[in-house]
Amino acid sequence: MPLFVMAKNVDTAALAEDIRKSVFELSIPHFHGAEPVVTMSVGFVTMTPDANTTAREFIEKADSALYRAKDQGKNCCIEFTLEVA
Repeated sequence: MPLFVMAKNVDTAALAEDIRKSVFELSIPHFHGAEPVVTMSVGFVTMTPDANTTAREFIEKADSALYRAKDQGKNCCIEFTLEVA
């Protein structure tokens, strides 16, 4: 899930981890997956937009981080960085 938070002074990494952890702790049975319970991967980006920043840019960066989280074994949170791109 790409995470979008548009607020000042928010610890996005902590928020993403809290959400991921809360889903895991629900212990929802996952009958057809590799894991016995539903898990969640989160990709997020933290940036200060300027006049040229588009919504598409936010989405693409968060999506890139999401796929990195899935590649790292799922059930984790990854922030977009230039290394993730």
